[in-house]
Amino acid sequence: MLSGHCNGPHMFFEGEKTGLDRIGLKQLRDLLEKCKRSNQGRLSVDVVVLSMCMSESFGQVFEEMGVPHVICIDRQHAVRS
Repeated sequence: MLSGHCNGPHMFFEGEKTGLDRIGLKQLRDLLEKCKRSNQGRLSVDVVVLSMCMSESFGQVFEEMGVPHVICIDRQHAVRS
């Protein structure tokens, strides 16, 4: 499960030293491709939960990379506390 903030084109996570760390769609795709290459062409992840506003585009990246079950928030909606 990934929990953070998302504004559509970027996800934000609290970093230990830097405050907020940001990752974009291309960065995520590149990271997952690297993981796949080092693991015989597959990700060893069955479920991803993106608990952040407007995370649909990031959910689609995980789906494209072969994760069979992805839960995310529609790109037009925010998570309400």
